[in-house]
Amino acid sequence: MDNSPLSTSEIMLDLIPPRLSARDKRKDRRSTATINKIMLATEDLLLRRGETKITILGICKHAGVSRGTLYRYFSSMEELLDVFTEFMRERFYKKLSDAIAPYDDIDEKFEAFIGYFDDYMTEGASRKFLKVAPEYALTYYARIFDESIQKFQNLLKDVFDVWETRINKTIDRELVCEMMMRYILSEQLTPRKSKAMTMLERIKKILIDP
Repeated sequence: MDNSPLSTSEIMLDLIPPRLSARDKRKDRRSTATINKIMLATEDLLLRRGETKITILGICKHAGVSRGTLYRYFSSMEELLDVFTEFMRERFYKKLSDAIAPYDDIDEKFEAFIGYFDDYMTEGASRKFLKVAPEYALTYYARIFDESIQKFQNLLKDVFDVWETRINKTIDRELVCEMMMRYILSEQLTPRKSKAMTMLERIKKILIDP
């Protein structure tokens, strides 16, 4: 998960159907603004403030809303975190895609892929998430595991294509992406003291270097 601040446009939910009355639209805009406040408070407590535990009451206080207001939109902490992590996950994949998009050279593209995760690990947002909401975080990582492998395969498709041409044999792309994902997740529990992504560089070396 990337931990740079969510902008209003990134958080805003499409809550205003086109045929609502002006009064209803104003009401829904207020609802959207309240959800934004709750999401920003959740992000701040989860990823920025060094909290050791996150609670509904803590989020309410930080967002400046009552518990009744929060429960109007989210029936439980789990539901709130489901919505929050969906925002974070979509932004994470978009920023990863944007990070490698400028590169036509395959080796530079893979270096940019490594560099993105190196920055991600150095920032430590996921480890903070695991510390503050451990039970949910572990369930969340398990839930996105297969999806992330598929995302990596799609993002690195042209990289794998060129690598296979270089070595003149087929690469087990799913296995390679699974190895990378398992390594990234292991960094949440036992971070390396050296540069985080040396393992990904070694994966490339094993695959294609003489």
